Amino acid sequence: MKILVIPSWYPAKYSPYNGDFVQEQVRGLRQGGLDVSVIYADLDYRYGLRGVFRQRKFRVENGIPTFRLDGFGWPKKNQWFLDRWAKAFATLFDDYVSQYGRPDIFHAHSFFGGYVARQLSQKTGIPYIYTEHFTGIMDGSIPKWQQPSYLDVYQNAHQVIGVSRELSRKILLEYGITCVTLPNFIDDKIFFAKKSLVQKPKRFIAVGDLVERKRFDLSIQAMGQLVLDGHSAELVIVGSGPKEKELRQLARSLGCDKQVLFRGRLNYKQVAAEMRASDVFLLTSDVETFGIVLAEAMSCGIPVIATDCYGPKDIVTKETGVIIPKGDSCRLVEAIVKMMDDYSNYAVRIIHDYAVQNFGFDSVIALLKKQYQEVLDS
Repeated sequence: MKILVIPSWYPAKYSPYNGDFVQEQVRGLRQGGLDVSVIYADLDYRYGLRGVFRQRKFRVENGIPTFRLDGFGWPKKNQWFLDRWAKAFATLFDDYVSQYGRPDIFHAHSFFGGYVARQLSQKTGIPYIYTEHFTGIMDGSIPKWQQPSYLDVYQNAHQVIGVSRELSRKILLEYGITCVTLPNFIDDKIFFAKKSLVQKPKRFIAVGDLVERKRFDLSIQAMGQLVLDGHSAELVIVGSGPKEKELRQLARSLGCDKQVLFRGRLNYKQVAAEMRASDVFLLTSDVETFGIVLAEAMSCGIPVIATDCYGPKDIVTKETGVIIPKGDSCRLVEAIVKMMDDYSNYAVRIIHDYAVQNFGFDSVIALLKKQYQEVLDS
């Protein structure tokens, strides 16, 4: 079985962490014994004039055969630019076929990849699976010009996968498409469990891009209140993004800048080490289609506090943490204080085992293999 992955985002020169979760899934599929390759066109205005002469190249990246086209291009803000982007992918598909022959199935991730897969499938008759990750499905932020193509991609996919039950329900409600729900998976060899929990939690951690919808400001506000109330606590923030300067200023204004530690962007092993060195994970987003960082933190054996932002409902249980209303720093403070008091109720092994059984590599890859086979058999 030959699988060709078509991502909407993938690590590239000017965005080395963009779509790294897709790269991790592809790596997992390879480790699971599947013949999987990737095509990706990175058309970015930051390549400048040199990028007008686009470079096509093939290389094996971490064991993954990868066909790339790098060069100048504008953001996909309308149909014309999207079609130019899709044309670049079609060129890479031809390169793949020349080297490996026809794939048995396409696996597209999110809309832009799905748009390419739909066109290639229409041309070649090769079936495609489409996995939806985009938060715009949940908050209604899909541009109007994309909406007809979204429906076309969904209706012609041989299987649509939602990464959480809430996302799958939303797709059914908005587009009338029944999805299979398959979560993103964690690498429990990297996110292995810490030895034990402390008696009382002191170190809290939050991980993600420092953007508006992640609402890191709520965690900082909560830390400011905890410090004001005399609690011994610190917050570690892992990630980077456009909100970093504003968040640092917020910490200073609340008098908790010494208790809020910005670590910047780290690789997976470094993130896992920070999680194991922490006591509680915080996720305060407005919208998450899944929330892989929750599962990763739980795999490290620490309990979580997450906002009710769709995806976490599929992840958090009473044995692994709590879910609170979103957008309310006061409720976050209450949840943190309660977890401090109830911390002895949590157990590393129970939290870790739950994460691995439900989101671990072996479990999710087995389900994904089953989906591939069902599509090919249909």
